[in-house]
Amino acid sequence: MGLSVFPKVILVADDEPAVALALEEYFRLKGHEVVKAFYGDQALEQVKIKRPALVVLDLHMPRLDGISVL
Repeated sequence: MGLSVFPKVILVADDEPAVALALEEYFRLKGHEVVKAFYGDQALEQVKIKRPALVVLDLHMPRLDGISVL
């Protein structure tokens, strides 16, 4: 089976702005909608709101780390 050509919602959860921006740019250039979160609790909220197809999750974030988010 081939890959879907439909855009997917991707959540990038990383507290380092440069990393989040680079990932956002990459996925947007591939045609996907990108949602960012800089804290674990924000990531959980975005999962509820946007229902992303993919989550790129940093393990070391303030307030709520990636392991807790998982």
